[in-house]
Amino acid sequence: MLSPQTTYPIPPQVAGPETPPAAHAQQQVGPEFNEQFIEALAQRLVPRLMPEILYHVRAAVPASKHDNPFGKSLALAIVSLALMIPLVAIILGDLTLLGIAAVLIGIGLVCLAMVLVNVTFNIMLFRTKS
Repeated sequence: MLSPQTTYPIPPQVAGPETPPAAHAQQQVGPEFNEQFIEALAQRLVPRLMPEILYHVRAAVPASKHDNPFGKSLALAIVSLALMIPLVAIILGDLTLLGIAAVLIGIGLVCLAMVLVNVTFNIMLFRTKS
């Protein structure tokens, strides 16, 4: 998880009272012990604090734009128009065989189908959002 830590030398003591031998021995391994203690403490605290940290981060970051129902509705409308163009072209290709009335009925049915898909999607989308 973390890179190995280097041990730092103990700074020379300033002239002061003599420390007992047990405290002097602990002071020599002090930096290693302190770094190990800090590492163990961090490993124990991070799982406990992480949910709270993530909560505060999510509260500070604005909501995602991918959940915007208006964007989904607009995307469906654009895709519907893009699909309607080739369908109308296919129907107009049969103009000489079927006649103008049949072609207009075919274009009307394609438009009606696209409108029904868009209206149904929007009703379902905005009903679940509210």
